[in-house]
Amino acid sequence: MKFAAASLVLPISAAADSVDCLAGPIAYSKCFGPSFGPGGNPKCFNEKITFNFCCNFYWWGAGGNPACWDELHTYGRCCGTTSHAPNNARLVKKMEEMYKAWKATPTFHNLHMLWLSIGRHKLFATRRIHVPQLIPAFYYMFPMEDHDQQHLLLDFITQGVHDKDFMALEPRVTYQLARRMRQCCRQGGHFLDVGGNFGWYTLLAAALGCEVDSFEPVPWFVALLEYNLALNTHLASRIRLHTHRIVGAGTGERRTVVVPFRGVLGEGAVDGANSDGTQICGQRGVCLDVDEVAIDEVESSELKVESSCGMKVDVEGFEPDVFEGAKGFVTSKRPKVIITELSPSRSKVFDPTGRRTLQMLQLLGSHYQPHVLQWKYIKNPRWRVVTTHLRNDSFKGSEDDLLAQCELSCMIFYTKNE
Repeated sequence: MKFAAASLVLPISAAADSVDCLAGPIAYSKCFGPSFGPGGNPKCFNEKITFNFCCNFYWWGAGGNPACWDELHTYGRCCGTTSHAPNNARLVKKMEEMYKAWKATPTFHNLHMLWLSIGRHKLFATRRIHVPQLIPAFYYMFPMEDHDQQHLLLDFITQGVHDKDFMALEPRVTYQLARRMRQCCRQGGHFLDVGGNFGWYTLLAAALGCEVDSFEPVPWFVALLEYNLALNTHLASRIRLHTHRIVGAGTGERRTVVVPFRGVLGEGAVDGANSDGTQICGQRGVCLDVDEVAIDEVESSELKVESSCGMKVDVEGFEPDVFEGAKGFVTSKRPKVIITELSPSRSKVFDPTGRRTLQMLQLLGSHYQPHVLQWKYIKNPRWRVVTTHLRNDSFKGSEDDLLAQCELSCMIFYTKNE
């Protein structure tokens, strides 16, 4: 490897092993497969030239650290991944097959075998998550090919923070959420997860001690979420899954959820707001018809919330509809923190005039202090970035100003006005 900028050179023995491993076309599993752990083949790196130093997408962006590469050592060969959007079709098909097979004989053993015995390509990874004094231990299984999850392959949270990195899903949000909810959760509070996806925030809140209601309409996401519950038997009794329905402004309407074959697998969106709409159904994506339900209409019968510690809403532009149907919940239960993605361009699919988006911001702004988080900081694992006080992101201004600062997409972390 060349390291002109850093003046680092691989030791001869490591270089020889690296050449042997990396020369010519290689499979991911040969140098950086699961058998080597999250840091790849140790023969390819040393104490100074580490996997994170060269490959961490969230530090260096697409292509990794340019100081690491020459004709032999490339980002694709050394990091075992690419900067291109992964093809989700194979993964979606396999998850759907496993979901159907498990429903036929629903036992933990059968599902475990289905997840792990999927041919010669390993599609999933499992991490033990634990940060002493902050996050109690839990296990998290996720698709290795999903772009949002890939940095979890670089390291995993255990025994404290490694090399001043915090390898979590959306590290800054995870850290701030755990800090602000842990006391409330310890006292038996509640967390509402709208858009449960593969279960990261659902499991995090349950590990902190919260009772959790998690809404997820996509069946293969549900299958993985259910498997994650089976991995965490100590948490399962605290979690209630609400499946085959989306959360929106009202109850009873049928909507279409679209999961595209390219891009981030977890971005299933209502009416295809994350892609080219429902016209990609069956060609470039999977489409599912589901029922819509409003939080305010099911709160008393299904949620049973006494003390609300937090609420997370991440539904790819459908957030204004969710809060339209949760006005009563927000004003009466007053969650301690609310995290929501804000995607103005995607929300226009459902809210072309922007009226409902402004109403959402007004509703939340009347009870909470907004903190605008940009994605380059949300996903940055550096400890100094993760632990930066939220006051640095505190927003003062109008709803229009907030939308302008958010631009295409951001996350808003709301803390309750005391």
